[in-house]
Amino acid sequence: MPIGYARVPTQDQNLELQRDAFAESGCQKISEDKVGDTRVDRSGLAKAMEILREGDTQVVCKLDRLGCSVKHLVDLVGELGKQGA
Repeated sequence: MPIGYARVPTQDQNLELQRDAFAESGCQKISEDKVGDTRVDRSGLAKAMEILREGDTQVVCKLDRLGCSVKHLVDLVGELGKQGA
């Protein structure tokens, strides 16, 4: 099952474009965060990682929405692989 994760770096930015893309991609569940890039604890990302099951696909509009740095992105992709997603 495709599971979407949307993030914008500030509270005043809009998540609608990402939500629309997830709807077109068939995402049945979407987790969201409105946070700054320096915040480490992102509850929406934690929720997305928690609900992923083996065979699921994590969907993001752009890679920079998933990871805050290249290292963070590599670590997350490794975790997704361990979960079989």
